[in-house]
Parts: sequence; C-alpha cells; structure tokens
Amino acid sequence: MTERLAETKQRLENLQQLQAVVVFCAEQGFAGALSDRMLAAVAHDRHGSDLFLVGTRGALRAGERGVRLAWHAAMVPQATLVPVLAERIAQALYAWLGETSARRVELVVPRWSATSGIAAERRAMLPFDFARFAGSGQLQPPLLTLPPRQLLAGLAEEYVFAELCAAALAAFAAENDARVAAMMAARSNLEQMGSDLQALVRGLRHDEITAEVVELASGVAARDAPAGSTAAGARAGGGATQRCRPAMTSSR
Repeated sequence: MTERLAETKQRLENLQQLQAVVVFCAEQGFAGALSDRMLAAVAHDRHGSDLFLVGTRGALRAGERGVRLAWHAAMVPQATLVPVLAERIAQALYAWLGETSARRVELVVPRWSATSGIAAERRAMLPFDFARFAGSGQLQPPLLTLPPRQLLAGLAEEYVFAELCAAALAAFAAENDARVAAMMAARSNLEQMGSDLQALVRGLRHDEITAEVVELASGVAARDAPAGSTAAGARAGGGATQRCRPAMTSSR
C-alpha cells in the first residue's frame, strides 16, 4: 500500500513538472540552419517535456535526430493563414492540458537578424505572467456585462490565441528572411565562382597565346637559319676563286 502511494505521489509530481514546448522550425528547405538551431535549443527539453513542432522540414530533421514529438503540423504557406494555424495549435494544447493536468507551456520561436542570423527565443505562455501587463491604476472597477468567470475564461482563450498568432507570424517571417539570406549567399558564391573561372580562362588563354608565339618564333628562326648559312658559304667560295685566277694567269 505504501509503495502504491509513493508511486502515485511520484507520478503526480512528474505531471506537475511536465511541460509542453511549442517549437517552430522550417517548413521548406533552403532556409539555412533554422531547423537545426531550433532543435538544438530544445535539446534539453526532451526529458520531462512534450514537444509540439510546427514545420514539415523540421519534423523530418527531428525524426533523423530521434526526437519524439507529441504533435506536429505544417507551417502555413502565407501569412493570412496564421490564425488558422494558431487555432490548430491551441486545440492541440487544450487537449494535452486536459489529458495531463500540466500547467506549463513554453514557445520557442526563431528570430532572424543580419548580424547573428537565426536565434531561438523562448517565451513562457502558461502560467500567465501578470508582470507583462501593468495595471491601469484606476480605482473604479470596470463595467462588466458578463460573469467574471466567463469573462476570464474568454480573455484567457484570446490571450493564448494572440500569443500563438504572434509566435507563428514571427516564425513565418524568420523563415522567409533566412531563405532570402541563403539565396543571396548562394548568389554571391556563384558570382565569386564565376569570377574565379573567368580569371582561370584568361590565364589559360594567355598561356596558349604565349606558347603559340614561342612556337612561331622558333619556326621562323629554324626556317631562316639554313638560308643564311648557304649565302655565307657562297660568299666564301667566290672569294677563293678570285684569289686563284691571278695565279693561273701569271703561270702562263
């Protein structure tokens, strides 16, 4: 009996420590290291946390790494569909909260900057952080048209929906920024490669022209060398003949 109570107590403690982590990864390829950095940011959350992942390419990378996902969905193709995605995530979280009785939900959202590239930003969505919103300081209570419990429940749902919309829209923008940066880097690399190849072609052409000039010069020198030698020999032979003629005349 005592062992069962201890096991039940431990299980309740584990449920209280359990949290959901919603991580936004890349939907498509050619987005740099977005998915890898986001998965690295939640690597220590694999134990004691259920991962809710958004992004098809990120889900593939998670499977390659052996990361177990409690839920995953594809990122929307355009920003106008972000509310639809936020509603799907909210429904999945509500179902998870009802099944586990957990109370903590965190969001891990990619942020893009030109200096550091992709960075993971962690936000605590639940429990509600009252310090984020300063009080109005008015002593007069607000005029309510709904019962307070119903009003708070509606406000909580709107708060969750707004947080998910903001996170999904930030992730959508970060992925597009990362893809543009990757394309610009690829274009720069191609331009540099083209410049290097052009320089190589010019060098090879210069070597070919130099070799042709040397070959032509050698051919001309080889062609002119025999003609010069014959003329010199002929001039030498003519001089000897002229020297021999006076000697023959005197003998006569």
